[in-house]
Amino acid sequence: MKENCMNTHGIMGNVIFRKGDIGDWKNCFPEEHSKAIDDKFEKHLEGTKIGDLLKYDEYCK
Repeated sequence: MKENCMNTHGIMGNVIFRKGDIGDWKNCFPEEHSKAIDDKFEKHLEGTKIGDLLKYDEYCK
């Protein structure tokens, strides 16, 4: 992930600069990482108050 972002976004020290485009994170994570994050969010946030605040059911499914 870090190497891909360095090539597309730039780096200065230990800071990765991102473009700030909506959904651009998909260019930095392989599909298996995205799936793992989705699974953890579903396991830990679905049906919780914080999941409701983040509109989990609307944006994360």
